[in-house]
Amino acid sequence: MGDRIITWIIRARWGIVAFYAVLVALAVSALPELGVNFSFRQFFPPSDPDVQRYNTFNAEFGYDDTYALFALTSPDLLTPEKLAVIDRFTERLKQIDGVTSVESITTLKRGVWKDDRFYMERIFPTLPPSPEELESGKRYLLANEFTKSNFISGDGATTVVAAEVDYRRNDSETARRPIVLALWAALDEIRPHFSEVRQSGVPIVRSQYGEIIAKNTMGQLPLATLVILIVLIASFRHWAGVVFSLLVVFLAMVYTFGLMAALGYKITIMSNILPVMLMITGISDAIHLHSRYYEELRRGHPKLEALRIAMRHLALACFITSFTTAVGFGVLLFTSIDILREYGGFVGLGVMITYVISLTFLPAMLAILPAPPSSVTNRYFEGRAGSVVAWTIRQVLRHQRAWMIGAAVVLVFSLAGSAMVQRSTRLFEDLPDDHPIIATLHFFEKQLGGVLPIEIVVDGGGEDAMKAPEAQRLVDDIKRFLLTIPEIRKAITSADFLKEMNELLNEGKPEFYALPDSAELNAQYLLLYGMSEDDPTEKYLTPDARKARVSSRVTDVYSERAREIQATIQNYLDRRVHAPYTAQITGTWPIAHKINLYVIDQIFWTFMIAFVVIFFALGAQFGSLRIALLSMSPNVFPLIITLGVMGWGSIYLKPTSAVTFAIAFGIAVDDTIHFLTRFLKEFPRDGNYEAAVERSLAGAGHAMITTTVIILSGFMVPLVFSELVSNRVFSLLAGVCIVAALIADLFLNPIQLLWVRPSLGKKPPVR
Repeated sequence: MGDRIITWIIRARWGIVAFYAVLVALAVSALPELGVNFSFRQFFPPSDPDVQRYNTFNAEFGYDDTYALFALTSPDLLTPEKLAVIDRFTERLKQIDGVTSVESITTLKRGVWKDDRFYMERIFPTLPPSPEELESGKRYLLANEFTKSNFISGDGATTVVAAEVDYRRNDSETARRPIVLALWAALDEIRPHFSEVRQSGVPIVRSQYGEIIAKNTMGQLPLATLVILIVLIASFRHWAGVVFSLLVVFLAMVYTFGLMAALGYKITIMSNILPVMLMITGISDAIHLHSRYYEELRRGHPKLEALRIAMRHLALACFITSFTTAVGFGVLLFTSIDILREYGGFVGLGVMITYVISLTFLPAMLAILPAPPSSVTNRYFEGRAGSVVAWTIRQVLRHQRAWMIGAAVVLVFSLAGSAMVQRSTRLFEDLPDDHPIIATLHFFEKQLGGVLPIEIVVDGGGEDAMKAPEAQRLVDDIKRFLLTIPEIRKAITSADFLKEMNELLNEGKPEFYALPDSAELNAQYLLLYGMSEDDPTEKYLTPDARKARVSSRVTDVYSERAREIQATIQNYLDRRVHAPYTAQITGTWPIAHKINLYVIDQIFWTFMIAFVVIFFALGAQFGSLRIALLSMSPNVFPLIITLGVMGWGSIYLKPTSAVTFAIAFGIAVDDTIHFLTRFLKEFPRDGNYEAAVERSLAGAGHAMITTTVIILSGFMVPLVFSELVSNRVFSLLAGVCIVAALIADLFLNPIQLLWVRPSLGKKPPVR
């Protein structure tokens, strides 16, 4: 930063403070427009062929993720009293704005042939039912392909009430939230009548996740602030260093969220951790500026001169560190997934906003305030961190071989662990197995066939093609094959209803529960269903009968098993389906698994981009690609250590762990930049490598340790307090990476300089 700009900042200090106050007012005024959106669909890249196929499926058959499911359990479930409660609950749900339909065992209908005509009649025609109706209804519910394990468990003790939420409101947290709250209120009204009441389904789980995320966000920010406050107090021992370091990041948060609101963006599953990330990553520049300011005051410079020297020496280094951190997040802009682009873009922007505030607002405030007394600056450099720096210098100068051998041993051990890292995800892995949401999911999987949909769409190639006998045999064969897969517990097709109609029209004889052998009979049966008020086949056939759907549900499994299941199904389809028919796999479950793995691949390539960009940024900063290459080795070291921890700790490579590397790398390289920048300024003083290393560690080491402790402390808050497993894994791996990076920068980086002794000339390569 040029002296003219520095002088202007110091002279215009009151104007700068006023300018930031106006910006705060503007940003705060925009915050009420900041909504939330926790839809998983944000991860679906619209250009992906499988996603486009899934969207076509939704348009033709309806959405497969809009049902809120309520499981009601009672040992005397199928009694007149309980049926009356279930019916009352069903009618109550129908009255909720945003609920488009509700199905339960008291509203479900079955085909009846009476007085030479067909019509759909409720399974329990009257409530309370007569003894005969009750017994007939029980038998039907427990034997029928559609109702068994769909609306009633095999033991007859649990039933499901399914409420369909308007798909246009299901994807918006703001629009869906009132619907779910009303559903929960209705559920509370009937809770005393049942021994157990459970809730699941995508709308419910999304809202439950939203609550958890909001609670984690609101809880972690104060905790992170408290932890960082304690570290700052222990480091600075002076109110200005503590208050203004925190104020810098809080201003950056307000401006970033205000900008998000003004541009119409919402808080998402990813961006909910943005405040903590800005708190952790943004405070570094403020600490380094304070540290250098204190160092110059301690050397006897007047307040404004000390501030000028600190700004002159740190402006470029802080810009490069902020830039590399922003790159670690910003490379996510190169993915094709909107939610990742938004997250990376706004965190990267927030980091650069923090840099600008640190180099303008913070110096302005320091220029306004009186300089801290010498006792404060002395304590800062002579405290525990100062002792650590002194010990580090002794180790670097006296025990180089031991440190490098130790690093080599750890590196080999980590490389062995990294070879064991596996790429694997599960859709509901964010919560521990004993969490109520997961316990409910397992209950639905065991008693009612699960909640995760996998769909097979069969295309006959022309209008009415799926009315042909061979077409219905095809979908029936696909269904039967699906049910041979252990994880698939339930499947429904149009063939099930044709079989039921065939049996009904043949005096209810069980031997006629089979598919008709002519297209004419299939067409006639479908016409009879279509003439009724509630046509059960319309969800399984398109109106032109060109396409049919085999709808099934699968349990939550890891991605390796998911790939095996999909490959098994695809192999069967390749063998069984012949022209003119085609069949494709779709549904929320396969799409979500594909996107999880797709995100990992995208993050890997963005990390490579970040690595290259940061390498050339360091080359520009140090004026030497050779120095840049040397600077990368202590930053590759922590990445390998982190991979080793993943391998030995059996931590799968998943989106949350994959994103750690690009982000942690961008943060970890900061200490390298500050140390090497200081070294390249110190070396020309006497051309002595040992003396330059000693002075560099003495000058920059304290701030390096302080910022690492603060960043680590911030990451430990989610590790300890977050309900979400992904947040804890991210915090653990980021913490490991950043601690390893500090060790590499304090020990390995100086030692390699002493061993390699690169030719640096007489003039410092950096300004």
